[in-house]
Amino acid sequence: MANDVRTVTDPLGNTIHLLQDIHLMSCENEKDMYDSPETVISKPAMLIEVTRELKKQMYYFRYVGGERTMLILVDYNGSRWEITECIRNPPNEMLSKIMKSGKQLL
Repeated sequence: MANDVRTVTDPLGNTIHLLQDIHLMSCENEKDMYDSPETVISKPAMLIEVTRELKKQMYYFRYVGGERTMLILVDYNGSRWEITECIRNPPNEMLSKIMKSGKQLL
């Protein structure tokens, strides 16, 4: 269903809303090879907070089997946190840039 909303709580106690849209679908296409978005958010290997132009974002990063990684971007939209992007195997340069611009919370 297009309007289904699932929620998951991250290690800091934030409730993240997983909307059934293209961002979430791109994360879930290969569940057998990658962890689910809920697992990446609830048990990240790394959690980075970035503030850009007064907008808060969180990046959840998780290793899956050493070779596969997943990065989930979550934005604070008014009154709740929502997934806005899911990237499988993000380039090291991207991770480096995020780490330099943000604050590592986990």
